[in-house]
Amino acid sequence: MLRPSPPIAADQPQSAKSMNMPLTVSVVICTYTENRWNLLLRSVASAQHQSRTPAEIFVCVDHNDALLRRCQQQWAHDAASPPVPVVVLANKYRGRVGSARNSAAEVACGDIVAFLDDDAWADPDWLERLLSPYESEHTVAVGGAPMPEFEGTRPGWFPLEFDWVFGCTYAGLPEKQAPLARLIGANMSVRRLALVEIGGFQSDDHDDMVMCHRLMHLRPTEQIVYEPMARVHHFVPTERTTWRYFWRRCFFVNKGKVEAFRQMEGAANLSADLRFVGRSVSQGVSLGLRQTLTGDLSGAARAVSILVGIGLAGAGHVAGQAQWHLLRVRGWQPSPRQFIRHASGSQRVRSERPGVEEPFDSPPSGEHHRHTIPGRQALVGRPVRQIPPTIGQIPFDGAFPEQPVEFIHDLHHDDRLTLESIADLADRLPRRSVIHDTAAQPLLVPQGGPPRGALARPGDVIRDLRSANAWLTLLNVEDDPAFAELMNTMLDQLEPGMLTKQGKMRNRVAFVFVSSPNSVTPVHFDIEHSLLMQVSGSKTLSTGGFESEAVRRHEINRYWDGSHGRIEALPQELATYPLTPGRGVYIPAGVPHWVHNGPDISMSVTLTYFTAASVRENRIEDFNSRLRRFHLNPREPGRSAPVDAAKIGAMGGWALARLLRSGIAGATKRGDRTGQVEPSCRVEGS
Repeated sequence: MLRPSPPIAADQPQSAKSMNMPLTVSVVICTYTENRWNLLLRSVASAQHQSRTPAEIFVCVDHNDALLRRCQQQWAHDAASPPVPVVVLANKYRGRVGSARNSAAEVACGDIVAFLDDDAWADPDWLERLLSPYESEHTVAVGGAPMPEFEGTRPGWFPLEFDWVFGCTYAGLPEKQAPLARLIGANMSVRRLALVEIGGFQSDDHDDMVMCHRLMHLRPTEQIVYEPMARVHHFVPTERTTWRYFWRRCFFVNKGKVEAFRQMEGAANLSADLRFVGRSVSQGVSLGLRQTLTGDLSGAARAVSILVGIGLAGAGHVAGQAQWHLLRVRGWQPSPRQFIRHASGSQRVRSERPGVEEPFDSPPSGEHHRHTIPGRQALVGRPVRQIPPTIGQIPFDGAFPEQPVEFIHDLHHDDRLTLESIADLADRLPRRSVIHDTAAQPLLVPQGGPPRGALARPGDVIRDLRSANAWLTLLNVEDDPAFAELMNTMLDQLEPGMLTKQGKMRNRVAFVFVSSPNSVTPVHFDIEHSLLMQVSGSKTLSTGGFESEAVRRHEINRYWDGSHGRIEALPQELATYPLTPGRGVYIPAGVPHWVHNGPDISMSVTLTYFTAASVRENRIEDFNSRLRRFHLNPREPGRSAPVDAAKIGAMGGWALARLLRSGIAGATKRGDRTGQVEPSCRVEGS
């Protein structure tokens, strides 16, 4: 899951606008039923044919295996097809529309994430108009106008003020671009980093409203903008134009808002609701009465419907308050989404309301299921923020070093780590110490790694990194005395605690990663312990877990057989860490992880090391890999202590012999590699 990011710091990287870079946008379309198949096709096609081409389109299927297979077949050839790849994925959490949106937003690479309903189709200039307000750095989210497209005839009694019942724009909204308190989920967008900061969509009920309230609570100096010319057409089936649908929506939406406001605590704000009531009565009712006097008898029906709708909304609010207080009397705690923090750093949520029926949601959530327990949500929740420890303050508790740990550092203030200094260093290094590949990588690249030594002057690529569409890894920069000092200063702070956990540090190594905007590091794992520290730009590091012990064992064997740690299947995501300058993450050996870089040039430093314990384990794995070359099936580590000891001794002797052959002085400088293949992390550029 994506975790909330740290507060915006003064040294945060410049925005894309200030760097004269166009914003990129990812489009997310969530779907849940095959009954809308033709509408879904029209929705995706409209996103594909925009005057402002999106970077990617996600179709996220909400707990419907048959629909998922159908979508995969439909867009099987579009996942990597220019200019707009269509990526089909499943909602991987137990909730509904909020979880589905989060599942897609987690892997989106765009600066902006735009959301379009599966029963809505966009005008060709939709994205162009939707992105225009983002020219102001003070704009955090932008919504457009979902225009109703009726399957039948619009009822004469249905007031325009209540088109929100359909999930459409309604009378009273601005007629030209203007700030707005709440957007409509069928047609809205948000800066992805801001979505991460608020914990994403935290509910399947009123997900669009809650997002807007939390954005304004977190970023009070910024604004949410409504652009009515950014239009989509929202299909309204006949059954939604009935009186029964009208009254139930008015009642249950506002009944559910009581709980939503309680959960938002300080972010809750009823001002938009009160303005709606005042405007509807003063303008909508009076307009209906005037129309009646001019001969339009439906005007009176619309005026009455407005008053009835407001009355039903008030009754729903009262019912919601009563239910809330009744549950409190029964001993239920006020938050139905209680955070359960796991050692991995991920968060799960649960609903604990005994016997409570979930209300109809605001559009489009209520279209999914009336009975919804949100379950685990990605990007969910905002626990109280705490300043992460420095490297020297990392607690050596039960979780470390088996689980990732966030920390802070000051390398972003180090003069040795400017882009020009790193470009000069790249030109000084041996050619095989520089790895280079294109920035646009798929998440899964299960075979091998990028080439080494392909660039004669890698420094030139680094200096032109903004337009080079590349990432580079500089290997073994600790061979430079200045970087050796940097590495040892950092790791010396960590070693005392490691001694008590896994023994003395071995084979300290330093690497520098530089990458073009929006680059991707494929999923992989490393056999070393790693400290990843962001120096400039931003990135999002995701960590995961293998599906089972059998899968983990299979991937470890593949590593030692030459996979470079690149794995065959996307693991379950456990945590996500937004990294800005001064932030870092400890990544344990063997933990799958992948990276999405932000909209600016990114530079990070990784320090790696082995421990006495990991050296022993790696020697066993190395020995086993050599046996597999002879089609033998060796015992896994831990099955037999005497056999493990024999393997460790054999590989230790082999390593000693290699040291003697290569020369003691040179080998000591590099450190004992324990007979292993080249470390994989360096190939990946994480």
